[in-house]
Amino acid sequence: MRRYPVFLRRTAIIGLAAAAAACHGSSSSNVATNQQEAYGVWTGTDTVSKLGMTGIITTLNDAVFIRSDGVLYTGTNSGQPTIAVIQAALSGQLHGYSPFGGSFADGSTFGVGTLGGNVTTGATLDATLSFTTTANPTNMNSASGTTSTTQWSLNFESAYAGAPTLSAIAGNYADATTGDPSEGATISISASGAMTGQAATTGCVLNGQVAATDTQNQIYQFTYTYASCTGKYAPLNAIQFTGLGALDTKSTPSMIMLAVAGQAPSPSLINYGFALTLSKT
Repeated sequence: MRRYPVFLRRTAIIGLAAAAAACHGSSSSNVATNQQEAYGVWTGTDTVSKLGMTGIITTLNDAVFIRSDGVLYTGTNSGQPTIAVIQAALSGQLHGYSPFGGSFADGSTFGVGTLGGNVTTGATLDATLSFTTTANPTNMNSASGTTSTTQWSLNFESAYAGAPTLSAIAGNYADATTGDPSEGATISISASGAMTGQAATTGCVLNGQVAATDTQNQIYQFTYTYASCTGKYAPLNAIQFTGLGALDTKSTPSMIMLAVAGQAPSPSLINYGFALTLSKT
């Protein structure tokens, strides 16, 4: 057997190690270069229902998706990452809510979904949602009803670019959304983010807080409760609603697209979600 000198063997080993390190570094660089981001405001179409869709995603990947008929999809833990993005692949778990007083096709009002798709930073987001309703609106993990699949084709909206500030969102807003607890109310947001309002038709008194925590887009976190609601809205009293909103300062007047969800306290434990559009007055 031919034996190579020790020096040559060591040189060969060192050369192989250097080559492996170079390949590893190149691979890591390619992964980093190809990493896409989903944060921002996205608009487009639910290609199955043919209805409009809006997605609001923070830099921490917390997300809400609003369909134009009032159906709402939120993350399973508000304030925490809803979706994950690895290179261009997007995935996540969502809770779905029918409009208040309405239901999904099988009569349920709540469900659980699995989202998967692809995203290109600042350009397109294409996803498929497999959604299963539950006959028990108090069970946030049950998925025992009807399963359906839908697809979303969304485009990035550059109008919302820029870090949010409380001074930008401060002001008075009219809620013209039909069927939500603050319908017809004037909702005020102070320079410190305090949020107040009262709806004459429902009796609901809203109190909460707005936070400007995103770093890339005009996306805000909302937390509020209702009190003094009457009639069919009475079960909403004392529920803490949390969610996300996007401020469009380029429209006239400025508008906020807002989506929140909450669970009634025991013994009800029913889950509710609302999508609102607020116009600055």
